[in-house]
Amino acid sequence: MIRLLTCLTACTLALAAPRPTQAQNSGVLLGLHVSIADSGESYRTYFIAREGSTVRLAASGPDLLVPRPSGFWRVCVVADHGLSDGQLGQWDTVIAGPATIKRGKCAARDKAVTEAEQQGSMCSTSSTNQILFVASRAISIGIDFEGDCGAHPTGDEQIALRSLDTDSVIDFSALVEPGRSSELVAASLEAARVAYADFGIVDTVESPEYDTIAVAKLALIRQWGVERGAGSWHAVGQMSCSPHVACGGTGRRFSIPGFAAPASLVGHDGLSVPLQTIKAVFPGVRDAVSSPRGDLIVALSDDELVAFTEGHTDWVTAFAIDEDAGLVYSASEDQTVRAWDLATGESRGAVYGVSPFRSLAAVQGGVYAGDEAGNLWRLESAVAAVVNASVS
Repeated sequence: MIRLLTCLTACTLALAAPRPTQAQNSGVLLGLHVSIADSGESYRTYFIAREGSTVRLAASGPDLLVPRPSGFWRVCVVADHGLSDGQLGQWDTVIAGPATIKRGKCAARDKAVTEAEQQGSMCSTSSTNQILFVASRAISIGIDFEGDCGAHPTGDEQIALRSLDTDSVIDFSALVEPGRSSELVAASLEAARVAYADFGIVDTVESPEYDTIAVAKLALIRQWGVERGAGSWHAVGQMSCSPHVACGGTGRRFSIPGFAAPASLVGHDGLSVPLQTIKAVFPGVRDAVSSPRGDLIVALSDDELVAFTEGHTDWVTAFAIDEDAGLVYSASEDQTVRAWDLATGESRGAVYGVSPFRSLAAVQGGVYAGDEAGNLWRLESAVAAVVNASVS
């Protein structure tokens, strides 16, 4: 277990891809939407490499560096603002291009509007773009609009899924498995009802006096994007809402965690151990991703990245924690169970089995591991003994 960094105050995964390495090595490429105190940076990319039996933070840098067939591209968000016809506008623009583009291209494009210009403007509008997901050929962006031109401020949330090759819209529904389009619509409607639950009734109704009551009425926009959550990439949708006064805005973006994003779109999305298993050991973990080989797991919390790999050469299958001993155990298909110091992350030894280990459990009296051959192993400070070779 290696603690890679502790500089983040909040972060969300936007990119997860295999890290280009030599054949004998492994690793992952992570792009994070971050919030770092007193820093203007909002996106960073990390190269986490496994080299033999060690893992290290090989490199990091600002913006999202996306692997493309022709080489890496830099993807970033720049802020623009200006005053036109008495209207003050502020908006974000997403830039994507070869990584040779200098860092300055991702800085603010023009000078800030003065305080006098702000006070003299009749209206103000703004839009904020957040990169929710990016892969070698596609990008998913969440767009938030706000406007203030008098008594009724407006707001809108949208989603965009676009091709990095042509900048054209990608039809998410056309990429799902045949026959699942109706499932996508049903899951979207259910998620929308949850998102709009605070508005109560979500349709127009008539009172006994035959007068129409102004309540929120929803309409599904058949355009979806991708975002990260619960250890996988899933769909995110959008609804239009009317009337504006009842909705508090013209539209809302909402997560659809029950509908996984198509593999053809997101590419690598492996997690060799269920996220809930990792959370049972480290409750603060919000997300995690495995290397393509499954021999490296990187877990993400609100303030750090933690990598699990120490010596495993195949898929990691389970975790367990012995709080009394201060140890964390990991099991693997490489026929080993390894232990680390919970406080320092240092290795505390390994158990070498006779078949792939499949499970770990911490119970009163110790930690037990089960292997593919049906053996049950009792672990004591990383020294094990077979206690029952015929477990059913």
